[in-house]
Amino acid sequence: MLEVPNVNVANSTELPAGYRQTELGPLPEEWRVAGFDECVIRVARVPKVKQSEYRNIGLVPIIDQGQSFIAGYIDGIAPYEHELPVIVFGDHTRVFKFIDFPFVAGADGTQVLVPNRRLFEPMFLYFAFLNLDIPSRGYNRHLSLLREKKVPLPPLPEQRAIAHVLRTVQEAKEATERVIAAARELKKSLMRHLFTYGPVPVNLIGGILSNGDAYEEARVAGTTHVGSEMSPGVGAYDGSEMLSGVGAYGDLEISPGVGAHGRAPLPSPSPQSPSPQSPPQPLPTLQETEIGTIPAHWKVVRLGEVVSLRTGVISPAESPEAKYVGLEHLDSGEIFVQRHGFASETRSAKTVFKYGDILYGKLRPYLDKAAIAEWEGVCSTDILVLVAEPSKVDGYFLAYMMHSQHILSHAIATTTGVNHPRTSWKALSSANIPLPPFPEQQEITRILRSVDEKIRAEEAYRDALDGLFKTLLHQLMSAQIRLPKAFIAQFEEGIA
Repeated sequence: MLEVPNVNVANSTELPAGYRQTELGPLPEEWRVAGFDECVIRVARVPKVKQSEYRNIGLVPIIDQGQSFIAGYIDGIAPYEHELPVIVFGDHTRVFKFIDFPFVAGADGTQVLVPNRRLFEPMFLYFAFLNLDIPSRGYNRHLSLLREKKVPLPPLPEQRAIAHVLRTVQEAKEATERVIAAARELKKSLMRHLFTYGPVPVNLIGGILSNGDAYEEARVAGTTHVGSEMSPGVGAYDGSEMLSGVGAYGDLEISPGVGAHGRAPLPSPSPQSPSPQSPPQPLPTLQETEIGTIPAHWKVVRLGEVVSLRTGVISPAESPEAKYVGLEHLDSGEIFVQRHGFASETRSAKTVFKYGDILYGKLRPYLDKAAIAEWEGVCSTDILVLVAEPSKVDGYFLAYMMHSQHILSHAIATTTGVNHPRTSWKALSSANIPLPPFPEQQEITRILRSVDEKIRAEEAYRDALDGLFKTLLHQLMSAQIRLPKAFIAQFEEGIA
């Protein structure tokens, strides 16, 4: 367990035994305070490349001051590989990165700091810098501010122990972010599949479509078994082995070992064998249409045939407490609104929306912003408020459809304006979309919502880890909590 001393920062006369007051506040007596020149032995000269030379693939990673850990790659230049690990500091962005592999630096504002390993465990120093409050000067340089800062200097074993704890939490967060990224890519693949073939298992499509005769033969024979041992009420399209490593739709597993963040991997059922009790499920006949291949029993309709535009507007003063949604509140590729403002924070007239309406960003439609309203409110006039015809299209199905390539390509092609490109309802309403029967719309929606729910659960876990990391970072660096001596003893000779 962590040791929690009763540290009263405001009153040095109440310091617990073994603590003393320093310029950083109360710290253990065996800790020192170190300035920049003790922390860093030099700012290294590193090969640098211009942003125009960045490539997506290459042998040598490029580290710059941006938020992305690796900004790009390059070939044909010798990397910096001396005195690793180093700490990269963004002179303009105040971003810190811990780098322990050969690299080259981005040309602008990338400062490479070589830790003083005689006094500091490099990973601990990275976290100590991460804990600093460096005020923003905008896009001006900040290295001079960093040089003025001081950090705590515990004994090396305690530094290693603190770094180990913080890195463990950080790795758990990074692993969760990889799960989220993989799940989002899976969702994109599922959407392409579902809007082309319907809720049919992927393994029944792959390899068959390359041979039309073989596909038709398999369809007529009806030799596939879909939905064995289905849960009550789930429907007939819950076959197993939907994607490599994915299991049945709605039972997402990203990859083996993903549970390395400290939890078991997301569940995936064992492949189901055909059951004598489950009848074969025939594959659908396909048809070629103006929007590509879709099942023969689906229709192609214009968006305006199944959706109408809500046009009511209101002054913010008429309903100041109403929830407000702007484009900044919509996330690209996501169908849920996860944050909002209030009408009282705005000035100009706003469009009214109701529960179940679809909010579609018409400004810069390539940003792919569309979400279903799960409460009433008002929104920016750069958002189209779309109302699904309830007898023809499911609201959640429509929300997902607004992120499909059918809509995205049409919206981009119909934009007008250079600095502020917008589409319009008149243009968007003419987009052709596939329209399955209502039960299939609902099944497609169920599949995609199941993936979305797992993504949201992972995002909540990531956010919890981020909060834990920030709390531990501050409290361990300020010695508000201490690691057990027995635990620290494991790090006498280095990282355990």
